[in-house]
Order: sequence, then C-alpha cells, then structure tokens
Amino acid sequence: MALSSRERMARWRAANLDKARANCRQWRADNPDAANRWAKDNPDRLRALQKRWAKDNPERVREAKRRWKEANPEKLKEEYKRRYIADPEKAKAKTHRRRVRVAGAAGVYTSDDIAALHLKQGGVCATPGCGYSDELTVDHVVPVSQRGSNWPSNLQLLCGVCNSRKHSRDNDLFMAEALTRQFFSFLEAA
Repeated sequence: MALSSRERMARWRAANLDKARANCRQWRADNPDAANRWAKDNPDRLRALQKRWAKDNPERVREAKRRWKEANPEKLKEEYKRRYIADPEKAKAKTHRRRVRVAGAAGVYTSDDIAALHLKQGGVCATPGCGYSDELTVDHVVPVSQRGSNWPSNLQLLCGVCNSRKHSRDNDLFMAEALTRQFFSFLEAA
C-alpha cells in the first residue's frame, strides 16, 4: 500500500528531526509575517501546541523561566507588586503556602478562607483581651514547625504583635499567658 504525501512527510520528519527543526526555524526567520499571521489565525491551536510542548519539556520550561527571572528582576518585582496590590490576602496566602510547602506540612488555604476566618473572629485578633483589628496576620494554631497543618481549621488571625509574641509556641500555653496578662492588667487597673 502506498503512503500518502502527509505520511511520507511525517516519517521523514521523525527520521530527520534536527534537520526538520532547522528548516522550520529558517522558514520562520525568512517569513515572519506568514508565521505571525498563522499564529493570529490559529490562537487555540497555537496555545494547544505550546501547552503540549511545555508538558513534554518541563526542564526546559523551568530553565527558561529561571533565565527570564534572572534577566528581568525589575519586571518580576513590578509583577509581584501589582499582584500584591490587586489582592494582598491572596499574595500573603501564596507566600504562606510556599513556606509551608517547604516545611512539608499538608493542606492549603485561600484568600476566601481568610475572609471567612476574619468574619468568624469578628475582624479582631484571636488573642484574649487584645481586640486589635488592623493588619491581622495568619497564624497556625499548631505551628508548622511542630507538625501543624496548613488547613483552614488550623488557622487563626492574630495582630502582628501577638503573632510575633506567640511565634512557634503552643497555642494553649500562649492563650493562657494572654489571659493571665489580661487578668493582672485588670487587677492593676482596679
């Protein structure tokens, strides 16, 4: 059975991949308008080809991203800043996820989880007697350093001072100390 011209071309390309790629690069260099026109006329097909290539070449994608980040530190900084301004809670959650992933803890949370937690706590610090409501930070009830998870059920919102004071200590001990401080400040005021 005779092969069609398309099948013959596919076999030749498979057998001469380097030569075929060089020919393709040369054609794109010689015909930039035609290459750009094809890309504009076939955006879905181009996106599918790019996704397939990225899936087949994860190391090259990582390397290309790394090189771009090294070559464009200012653009990268601007992009991070733009994302942070657009949704600071989402940016903070992403930073926390990375730190927790490096620590090896299970679980994830989103900015929606933080918003729900904010509502549940009434928008104030979870430390008894604190009552601070501006610039609340995410705290792990069981610290990640003590094998705590990153699930929303293990989170609370504390003000920066209380979060720094608690650090990686046991939550029950920290809350007991906070109640003791509150009790003695009440006695001093009386």
